[in-house]
Formats: sequence, structure tokens, C-alpha cells
Amino acid sequence: MKYALLFVCVCACGSSPAVVTDGGTDDGAIVDAASGSDSSASDGGLVDGADASGSPQTGASQASCSGTCSPGTVPTNTVNVVCGANGSSGCSGAIVAPSLMVDNGTGTIENRSYGFYIPSGLKHDGSADGMPAAVFDYSRTGCGTGAANGEYMSSQIGPVADANRFIVIELECLSGTTNPLHPETDCGTTCSAAKSPSDNPYIRAAVLDATTRFSIDPARRYLVGGSSAANMARDAICSTSTTPHNSSLFRGIMTMGGGAQALTASKSGVCPSGDKSSFWLMLMGKASPADPYLTMTVGNHSVLGFDDTRGWWASYLGSCQAPNHTTTNGTSDVYDYSGCTNTANASSPFFEAVAVTNGGHMWCGLDAVTAGAPYCTSATNNTNGFSTAQYMWKYFASTTVQ
Repeated sequence: MKYALLFVCVCACGSSPAVVTDGGTDDGAIVDAASGSDSSASDGGLVDGADASGSPQTGASQASCSGTCSPGTVPTNTVNVVCGANGSSGCSGAIVAPSLMVDNGTGTIENRSYGFYIPSGLKHDGSADGMPAAVFDYSRTGCGTGAANGEYMSSQIGPVADANRFIVIELECLSGTTNPLHPETDCGTTCSAAKSPSDNPYIRAAVLDATTRFSIDPARRYLVGGSSAANMARDAICSTSTTPHNSSLFRGIMTMGGGAQALTASKSGVCPSGDKSSFWLMLMGKASPADPYLTMTVGNHSVLGFDDTRGWWASYLGSCQAPNHTTTNGTSDVYDYSGCTNTANASSPFFEAVAVTNGGHMWCGLDAVTAGAPYCTSATNNTNGFSTAQYMWKYFASTTVQ
């Protein structure tokens, strides 16, 4: 299978945490603190996770640095940005990729964009040690070409990327809108699984462009999002609106908040594709009613909380063993699910759910040390050293397939 890491943009962060190794090539450091249809490589789909010898393969980036990777250029609305065209949707002076003029499924062509961050010195030339992993982060706190900067800063992912040799792609919801579009897993009076308008065609276009442009390892791509962008990440691995399905693009996803939607009084979410090919790390803060940590009714549907979302997903996968309960950072609860039915040949927990004690909704609310103003309202949270970016990469790097 092929994978890489994509971040869905939501906030901006500035502080730089410390680093520990993740077990990849070179030093493989991690900042410390504490399938639908298969597709070919030419389509940017997943490739077999095992190496030529048949040995188990982890999700850690296999790229190397020329010397030591150091901080790279931070994306803004005019720097390190790729657009379908300049002159509309806030794009000016951007790198132009015509494939980012995307049909949202209704026949409407949209000029879409993404930002990118590459650690200085990271090899990305397509050679044996020049195909880095990538995290695709989908923006939630803003839309359009300015969203990449805020999301990158608030996530505090830069030092983690530098230490662990991966690229960050900041996906951006359409300029002039307020949310990503994830219709296939939305519920109202029904869970209709409508396919359009949707951001899934944009996600596919951005992943394929970035994979080619930056020689990203298709076996180590990851998608990340918080709040509505968490719903987008889950929608991407459950979508049937693209061929092959977008689940074929990602080794794994990470969500912050954004519990699964369900019919009123139901505890069952929806996943139209039936795909079971992507690892999933689910984070929720125990102090956030908006996550929601507890299941709640919103208008004409339910939004499942932490326990109900993890219960539904384990049931959806099928054959999961009873979750192994441990703690991280003192009192935050971790539930690892092994033995689940999947097409990834996983030999590490295929699903992990983490409830962060005193944690809020997403990046700024979950992190013990936040980016601070103007990206986060406070400089610290009482989450006992928890770092979302660090924990995320630790999980992704440890995902193992046979």
C-alpha cells in the first residue's frame, strides 16, 4: 500500500518543542514533550507496505537530510503556495498547477490551493533516500491561501517535521467558504451519502500534484484534520466519489474532535465505501463540549462522543480485540485496537483513540504548550505535557504492515 502524510489546516503555531527519535532512517527524531479500489503508483495510490525482503515496514519517513535538517520556509498566502491559477480565489504569485482547477462534483470548476513546508536540507529528489513521508493537514480555522500559515503555526508541526524528515502539505478549504465539504458522512434526517459538492476531488488533485512535485513516498501519506476537518479526514477514507477511492491515498489519518455524525438517537456512524485500509488515530479533549467528548444532539442529527465514536468504528471494522487501555502523559486515556479486519496487513494497532485530560477541541486546546498569541488564546493548557503534533507522528511512524 502507498501512504504519505497530509495535514488539514486549522490553526497557527510558533513555539518549537524538543525532539526524540522515531526509529526511521538516520536519527528519525520526534519532538518530545512528553480500500476501496487499489490503484497503481502512477495514480498515486497506495503501494505494498512491506519491503522487498518481505520484512515488516513502519510508517516512519525513509528520506534523509543533507547534513541535519533545519527549519524551512513557512507557507504564507504568497510564499510556498500552489494554486490552479493566479488572479482569483486569493491566488497571486503562486506556483501554478492546472490540475488544481477542480470540479467539486457538480460541474463547477474551482481554483483550489495548498501550502507546503519542507525542512531545509531534506532530500526530495525521488532517489532511494529522497522520497519523504508527508502529512496533509486540512484547514479549519480559515479558508483560502492565508489558511496554510495559521494552520502551520498553531499546529507546531514544523520542529516535528524537521526532526523526522517529512513534508507538511497544508490543504485549504475554498476561498470565500467556511468549512470543508464532506457530504458522504454527514447526517440530517437521513444519512444520504450524497457525493457532491465535495472536497474529495480537490483532496485527490492536491495529493497527486504534491506527490509528483515533491517526490513524496506514496506508501507514507497521512491526512489530518480537526473539528469539521476531522469529519473531512474521515469522509476521505469513507468516500466513493473518486475512482480509485481516496482511502487508497492515505496510510493513515488523525482526527481532533469532530465525532462521527449519526441519526438522532443512533450510535452508528456511516462509511459508504466500506474501505478498511487506513490506520486511524482519534484524539478528543475531555474538557471540550464542542468536540464533543460526550454524544450530543445537533439539530436533526447526533454527533457521537468519544466512547460512541470509538465503539462504532471498532464495530465497523469488525473482529477487533478488546481495546488495550493505557495512559499517556499521566492521566490521558489511550485505547488501542488490534486484530481488526483491514486490508492494510496491519501488525500494529489499526485504530487508537486518545482522550486528553483537560484537553480542548484541537491543536491549541490539546497542547500543553501552545503557539500563543495570535494563534492560540493562551500560552499553556493543563494537559500535562501533551503535544498533538508529537503524539501524532509517534503513532504514524509506528504503524506497521507486513
